[in-house]
Amino acid sequence: MLKTRSGRCIKPNSEYFESISSKKQHKCLVLKIKKILKKQESLRSEEEKDLIINFQDVVKNINLTQTKKSNAQLHQEIVIDEEDVLKMKCSELARAIKNSKKCVVYTGAGISTSASIPDYRGPSGLWTMLKKGVKVKIPDFSLVEPTYSHMALLELVNKNIVSHIVSQNCDGLHLRSGLDRTKLSELHGNCFVEFCTQCNSEYIRLFDVTEKTAFRKHLTGRYCSSCPASQLEDSIIHFGEKLRDGMPYNWQGANNNVNDADLILCLGTSLKVLKHYNCLWPKKKADLYIVNIQWTPKDKMAKLKINGYCDQVLKLLLDELNENSNMCLNVTNYEVNSDPLFEIATELKEYEYNTTNKSMLTKDSILKKNPIESKSESGWFTKCFKKK
Repeated sequence: MLKTRSGRCIKPNSEYFESISSKKQHKCLVLKIKKILKKQESLRSEEEKDLIINFQDVVKNINLTQTKKSNAQLHQEIVIDEEDVLKMKCSELARAIKNSKKCVVYTGAGISTSASIPDYRGPSGLWTMLKKGVKVKIPDFSLVEPTYSHMALLELVNKNIVSHIVSQNCDGLHLRSGLDRTKLSELHGNCFVEFCTQCNSEYIRLFDVTEKTAFRKHLTGRYCSSCPASQLEDSIIHFGEKLRDGMPYNWQGANNNVNDADLILCLGTSLKVLKHYNCLWPKKKADLYIVNIQWTPKDKMAKLKINGYCDQVLKLLLDELNENSNMCLNVTNYEVNSDPLFEIATELKEYEYNTTNKSMLTKDSILKKNPIESKSESGWFTKCFKKK
């Protein structure tokens, strides 16, 4: 007799019984046809040939599923352009940026991988490793530094070559590079920012505030100084949560710049999330340029796809702009002593010291050279994935 997962018996001849029986029969049929399709046509029996002919809808679904699996595998492949091809593409991108009236840049996890922060869908990405059952080491975000890509984008913004940065990243590295916040939209939040839900007061910290937070659980354990009864929340938007207005998200800044943009450059983002934000893809289409080592759903729409790592591509791009456009761009190295967080952060009160176990951003350059694995979890980088 058939039983449910809880162990309850299913009465014969009931509608539920017939439904379960029908599903089991269909599953057996699909498995049988899959085995037949693996055989060469010349080795199939007459009965098997008749089965294929009589159940073309099942055969079609099996082939469609297999095609989707094959495409998914192809989309995960790493593609790197040859050096001469990469230089040629970067020259084309440099010419486009030189002729652009307004350039907006979209950034994803790919610009932070050289800072030892894993991406999501890459070969060593969080989702990729979790599917394999492998635990990913996460650095403490106060101990990592902005990459060459972050500093190069800072220079491009400061020289008015790039008008605005729209980022999916929550690591705070754009802010720490020295980028003007009015020219930055951190759509999914910043791990150094917490705020009061009553008065909207913002608290920027010298440590990752997401230690105690997770999907739909945003309380950090600290309280607003203006509203003593109001607990602070982190600013992170997890996958599946509603987007928010205000800072650090700055949707208004993104919308204003994207609507007037004639060039959009996507760096290190798979675009699998950004493609759903219609306001980032206005009807007045801008020329789209994509830098990624993997497939993105916008590749066919792109005027140019550059298959390369962000740091390498930006170095070649800035060299091209300097040599052929006389722009005099100078990318400075990140200096921890000049990190803007030291100027804008709100220090913890003495009674708040026990509210976090995270490492603090420090001016100790020796410590900064050796980022260590975080002893405590980061809510936006680990706990959110446990919900999947």
